[in-house]
Order: sequence, then structure tokens, then C-alpha cells
Amino acid sequence: MRFLVLGPLEVLGEDGRPVPIRGSKERLVLVDLIAHAGRVRSVDALIEDLWGDVAPRTAEKTLASYVSRLRRALEGQGGSGRALIQTRGGGYALEPNRHEIVASCARREEARSW
Repeated sequence: MRFLVLGPLEVLGEDGRPVPIRGSKERLVLVDLIAHAGRVRSVDALIEDLWGDVAPRTAEKTLASYVSRLRRALEGQGGSGRALIQTRGGGYALEPNRHEIVASCARREEARSW
């Protein structure tokens, strides 16, 4: 799985085909998890990032639904959504093992060119 984050978010499956992440909130959750890859992002922090001070009463359930949809989208492309987005310690973590986040690669290339 490749995550292209320079410019609009794009996700490519193991076969190189685009993985559609349809909902805007699901995309925000994924971007948040990519930005904190390998670390647990608390439910409270994700809710704050999604809704700020006006979170709905059902924010935790709604967030869980967004994560579930993300997992299904990632699994549909031959990946393991549950292994990629794990539930741990009161939050969620994106495990980048075997997956590439292209912004970090681009930063290394950019640093070499200076």
C-alpha cells in the first residue's frame, strides 16, 4: 500500500491501482493517522481534529464507523485494513510496516538535492 500525501491524498493498493477513500471525514481520519504513523492517536485527539469544539454527542461511535469504513476500503484492495489501522490504548494507530508514505521519501530526496 502506498500513501501519496504531497498534494491531494492518494492511496494505491498492492497492485498499484487507486484505492477510493470516499468520505471526506474518512479521508481526514486517514490523513491524521498517516501524519502520526506508528504512534497511537487518541480517540479524543481524532475527535478534536474532525469536529473541533462542536463534536456531536455520537462522536466516538461516528469515529469508529469512519475507521471501519477505512479498514474495509483498504481490505478491498488486497491489503489488511485491520492490520494497517490498529485499535490500541484508547485510540488508533496506522502501522506503516511494508507500506510507503511518499511524503517522507520526497523529503529525503529534497534534502539530498540541497
